Amino acid sequence: VYVPTTILNGFNGKKPRILSIHDIQHKHYPENFRYFELKSRKFAYDLSVKYSHSIQASSQFIKKDIIKHYNFFNKKRIQVIKEGIDLNKFKIKKNFKSKIRLPKKYLFYPAQMWPHKDHITVLKAFNKLNKNYNFHLILTGAKLSAYGKILKFITSNNLKNRVHILGVVSLNDLINIYSKSFSVISAAKYESSSLPILEAASIGVPIIAANTKPNLEIQKYLSINFFKVSNSNSLKQSIIDIKKNPFRIIKMVKFNKKNIKKFDWKYNAEDLLKYFFYSNNAK
Repeated sequence: VYVPTTILNGFNGKKPRILSIHDIQHKHYPENFRYFELKSRKFAYDLSVKYSHSIQASSQFIKKDIIKHYNFFNKKRIQVIKEGIDLNKFKIKKNFKSKIRLPKKYLFYPAQMWPHKDHITVLKAFNKLNKNYNFHLILTGAKLSAYGKILKFITSNNLKNRVHILGVVSLNDLINIYSKSFSVISAAKYESSSLPILEAASIGVPIIAANTKPNLEIQKYLSINFFKVSNSNSLKQSIIDIKKNPFRIIKMVKFNKKNIKKFDWKYNAEDLLKYFFYSNNAK
């Protein structure tokens, strides 16, 4: 039984279960969770790992993290199978007409508004940009526990006219926002992998990302402009670097459009099936 979520929904099944742990951020950032939420998360994860036969991780970093924090689990039963993207679905719709009015030049950060997504660093960098660049910033994603701090920063720094929070949008709108953006940002402090990086590469826009270990793992496949995690000055400079090097953008986009095929979900699905049926560690 393949469980594509971070915890099992039952512990008494007789069939071998392969669990997909996306991250264990509560081990690194307990301050992001309320007391009972943290206790519940720890309890659920511990039980899920204990009663799983095998674990699928999306990056080498997450595999090492699981080995470190759950050293009772057989590391031979942890398989790295990278994230994928449905390239057939994630394409620009030529005749799509959106009701969302977009500014002429904007940076795009698509992320659920959780603390570990680090919107504040993005906002600080955006606020430091010279006004001559005349950028706007678009944020999409559910308004979750970090939303209050995000809104407070925007208000206190008079950014309401330049930062646009769109919330959850449709897939077609999301693709449209990607396609017209100057650059896409991926700023999370901690996660197994970044789907916005793959989505931006698929659409053909330059990527700016935090230099987390999972992001660094895919730089041999994709061209990414990295910045130091949670460093707003470094992010600001990455944005300026792309602005000042238009020929680099062309090279980045061309390289990524060619190599994103390696992340097509059909290949990742094949890797999963091979693991399910042919690996002794998954039986």
